[in-house]
Amino acid sequence: MNHPTQISRYEIKRSVGQGGMARVYLAHDPHFNRDVAIKVLAQRSMSSPIIREKFGAEAKLIAGLEHNAIVPVYDYGTHEDQPFLVMRLMTGGTLEERLRQGALSLEEIDLVLRRICSALDKAHGKHIVHRDLKPANILFDDGGMPYLADFGIARLTDATQTTTVIGTPSYMAPEQALGKPLDARTDVYQMGVVLFEMLTGQVPFKGEHSTAVVYQHVHEPVPDLRQFSNQIPFYYQQVVEEAMAKQPLQRPATAGELYERFKKAPYTQTAIYEPTLVAKPYERTVVAPESETKAPPRSNLLVFGGIGAVLGLLLLAVGVWWLTSATASEQMNVLSPAVTETPTQVLIMASERDTPTVTAVPVVVAEEENTAVGNLLDPSPTSEPEEETASTEPTAPDPPTAVPATPTPTAPPQLSGNLGGGAGQIVFATNNDGNYDIFAAPLADPRRLVQLTNHIANDFGPRYSPDSSKIAFHTYRDNNWEIYIMNSDGTGLYNLTQHGGDDTFASWSPDGTHLLFHSNRDGDFEIYRINVNGSGLQQLTFNNVDDLNPAYSPDGSQIVFHRRTGGDYQLFIMNADGTVARQLTSEPYHHEAARWSPAGTQLVFMGNPGGVSTVFVMDREGQNRRRLSPAGIESFYPEWSPDGEWVAFHGRVPNTENREIYIVNVQTGEERTITNSSNIEERMPAWQP
Repeated sequence: MNHPTQISRYEIKRSVGQGGMARVYLAHDPHFNRDVAIKVLAQRSMSSPIIREKFGAEAKLIAGLEHNAIVPVYDYGTHEDQPFLVMRLMTGGTLEERLRQGALSLEEIDLVLRRICSALDKAHGKHIVHRDLKPANILFDDGGMPYLADFGIARLTDATQTTTVIGTPSYMAPEQALGKPLDARTDVYQMGVVLFEMLTGQVPFKGEHSTAVVYQHVHEPVPDLRQFSNQIPFYYQQVVEEAMAKQPLQRPATAGELYERFKKAPYTQTAIYEPTLVAKPYERTVVAPESETKAPPRSNLLVFGGIGAVLGLLLLAVGVWWLTSATASEQMNVLSPAVTETPTQVLIMASERDTPTVTAVPVVVAEEENTAVGNLLDPSPTSEPEEETASTEPTAPDPPTAVPATPTPTAPPQLSGNLGGGAGQIVFATNNDGNYDIFAAPLADPRRLVQLTNHIANDFGPRYSPDSSKIAFHTYRDNNWEIYIMNSDGTGLYNLTQHGGDDTFASWSPDGTHLLFHSNRDGDFEIYRINVNGSGLQQLTFNNVDDLNPAYSPDGSQIVFHRRTGGDYQLFIMNADGTVARQLTSEPYHHEAARWSPAGTQLVFMGNPGGVSTVFVMDREGQNRRRLSPAGIESFYPEWSPDGEWVAFHGRVPNTENREIYIVNVQTGEERTITNSSNIEERMPAWQP
């Protein structure tokens, strides 16, 4: 078959997959200098105006489901009267390919479950049921981030005027097989099957033919996970059984609830409990976000196009009876046209594991498109807004994904109460109510958030005093940025700086008697110090360039900061009185927001080589630099733990607008995600001493 060499402006490289209604190509977009995946409506579907309309609706559907774990659409158009979609190219393979190597680690499972469940909640919020969740439809980018694909398949099939049930036998919910109405719990069931497979490396039900597999989904109990491996913690059995309950109302109501039960299982042993909400002081609201973890990216990243496997099968007369033998009414649900306004036609999509059978019953046969589409990380991602911009809020990064500690087979992967050598608590800014307020969270249970500020203005950059009694932050309460101080429980708030300029990014002195900050009160940004009672204001730098984000060394003798030199920011160190500034970095990209390690021997900072903000660590002389934050994540505003073992930061997947809090172990590289929310941002964390 001859393939086109050009579709619109896109240069076709090769075909990577074909389904019943479309073919997918690997192409190059010269405008943005990136590779993309292009889905083109197949010639045999061109004559159907309904299918053409649904093909266009798929683009609008996915665009309307914008989420950092859903494969996005870049473009839609028509080339020589042939509709096409341009989508992000995923180069990391599928979950199905990874499962061929066996079960996943708990960290990898956590990452997949967290992101895909969040994507499903987004879809369900728009009354969209995926209906074909399976490992082949979960794709990875080159940084190891999983994405949900093929939302358009069900909508395309809905072009028929019959009641059509779509699914893959190994992942089919009972109500699908019985031709009953579907809702979000149908996807929860299928996600439960995927969870079972990630834990064991095998699907729960197998049979000589697909009808036998579907029968087991309808009638057989969920197998015991520990039949497959005695290394699987027992407490996940209940999570899987609840997700795969035969009756939809007995399952978790949302995909997010399924993920929450998975996360809580190690803590509850045999029971699932509701999160404990901390009473908010002074009418402040309390939220309970999910904790999360991330799996390390794998190296075997492949450009692929999964082709929809074999389709079509259904219900031999014996198969129909076998599937619905429980009751005669269930048989009628499948076989009797009188049950529905239109004849029920059941379409089962077979995966490579399923053996298709031929049926004498008339069925609708369509082909599934399991095409790997996704995106190479955008070569020119946007960076965080510059912190010194007076007219806008200082912004921080979006969500990366952290790699948690590897739990033992028999012990839950709990966070230590004294993680980081301090009080085990962090503070950060989050926009739970639309504007940014300051929240505190114990690392032992990051789901418990206590709101410390509650104001219509935005509050950012919280920092504990050395004795943990107070928190300094900057806020836009007076139509300009000011430094405020409050007690660590949110009481005793007062305005430290009162000036018409913008004062931001406060940093405590080691003895807790005064703070550093930067301000543009003399025209450009300079570094100042001020006593905690508001007296003793002193300007430390005097330049015609911007000096920003100062921080004391642990002994108080030196200050690290970044300065604009040419078009970039570079790190400098000066004496505590502002004298003798020396430059630490010189590469042609930004180096910002440096912080001393508690021992004073190292510095962490954020830099953006290649345009992607990344957290680095180096020695105090600027040597032996290495990356700390995970690949494929934009990472911002790092802060050390009190014992110097961990670094906290906030991050995001490039080109998304959701930021989460992460921590990484400086020596081992172990990563953990502290927050997990699809529509709430968390920024600028700081550890409690």
